[in-house]
Amino acid sequence: MSAALPTPLAIALRLFAALDAAGVRHCHWKSNEHLLAGLAGDTDLDLLVDPERSADVDAVLLALGFRRFQSPPRLTFPGVFDWLGFDDDTGRLVHVHLHHRLLTGRRFVKEQGLPWVGAVLDARVRDPATGVYVTHPALELVVLLVRAAFKTRGDALPAPLVREFDWLYARVDFRDVEVWAHQILSPADAGFALDLLLTRRHADRDALRELHRRVWAALADHRLVSGGAAATRGPLRAAEQTAARVTRKVTGAGRVGKRLVPTGRLVAVIGCDGAGKSTVAAELARWLAWKIDARTVYLGVGEGRVGLRVRALRRLARAAEKQPTEPPGPPRPATQAAPRPGSMPTRLPFPQLLRDVGSGLLNNAMADERMAKLREAQAFRAAGGILLTDRFPQTQFPGIYDGPRTTRSDHESVVRRAFAAREARLYETMADLAPDLVIKLHVPVEVAVARKPGHNRGAIQRKCDLTVALEFPRSVVVDVDAARPLDEVLLDCKRILWRHL
Repeated sequence: MSAALPTPLAIALRLFAALDAAGVRHCHWKSNEHLLAGLAGDTDLDLLVDPERSADVDAVLLALGFRRFQSPPRLTFPGVFDWLGFDDDTGRLVHVHLHHRLLTGRRFVKEQGLPWVGAVLDARVRDPATGVYVTHPALELVVLLVRAAFKTRGDALPAPLVREFDWLYARVDFRDVEVWAHQILSPADAGFALDLLLTRRHADRDALRELHRRVWAALADHRLVSGGAAATRGPLRAAEQTAARVTRKVTGAGRVGKRLVPTGRLVAVIGCDGAGKSTVAAELARWLAWKIDARTVYLGVGEGRVGLRVRALRRLARAAEKQPTEPPGPPRPATQAAPRPGSMPTRLPFPQLLRDVGSGLLNNAMADERMAKLREAQAFRAAGGILLTDRFPQTQFPGIYDGPRTTRSDHESVVRRAFAAREARLYETMADLAPDLVIKLHVPVEVAVARKPGHNRGAIQRKCDLTVALEFPRSVVVDVDAARPLDEVLLDCKRILWRHL
């Protein structure tokens, strides 16, 4: 049984229809063998447009909710732009490679311009299956042969190119191929290319090297970089790409995807225990990471991803909790007055001093770690990345729900109050580093308890109430019913996030 064909997304078809309506010449110019996959959001769409209508094209894209992104420098080429669109019905993304120029060449380099934009747009035809404009198959076959000569550089022909050749051979009339070969190539080069196509020697490495030599000389005026620079730049950029991926995997840093222009977004996902904030944040980041430089950061202080300093101090605090508050002493004489309620002792019991220092160090370490993560998040956002936080620090409710942990009171020790004051200052600074968007996940206490059966119902109820009460005056705040099935919650969150990019 053959596999079902991909279903085009509404947003992709609307784009082509809108360009039609605006009178902009355009077509999907290469790799039409997987046009359906591109329209379904499974792979990229290579959209060539009339460069003189670039402002109109951008206006069409923006009106449809597409967002402009910037690839890393090693994947950025002149006259080629990245736009991403969101399909509201399915929650899928569509990646449009918007071409104002035709480029080919080594991977990571694209050293050769092809002066055939007008010819491709003049020869466009309607794809019978989808109705969108594509390159005439005969012209696409000639261009594909030239692209293969520049891309393979004597290596074996990549499997995707083999499939494209076979797909196009089944759809062309060679009389049309001959016409287009002579229109875009010199007579001698056209004859050489036609001989390769007619004899199906498109994978002959020696023949491809010869075709590359011929076209390289004929199109010298359209060359972007020299041959030597291309030979050097390709391996260097490939190494940069590998290094970035390894760095991201090991440290979380390193740019691996496209970034939003001109600046990124910081998105906080909050909710009570059992609301699904960790799952939602991770799934949203995974969804975006198909093309976008997106990641998550844990801003809690529980058993999640916390640093070595916090883990070490937490172990010491747990060990201290097992010790008595103060050593037993002789009973107080009946004549000795009991201390007034709330009065400060003149001497702090030594074990209690240790406890106050230990808890102060731990709570301040947690605040320091949150602050460091938040500053990194802001830098990531400023560079165009999209960062999703699991939780977010707040100052409204100390002692709970990611607020300051050390309480301040006249009845507390001087040591404890000093630590509390420093911690409060850190949280006030964090409040200034507000997220762009806060997604509040709401669930009834019964649902939360069912999802977290080991948790205290009273504590969960309080966090449910605090989720409603928390305010983020510098952020856009959107409420989501998280008691529904996960796929429904995620689709809502994707719609919300994309709307606020």
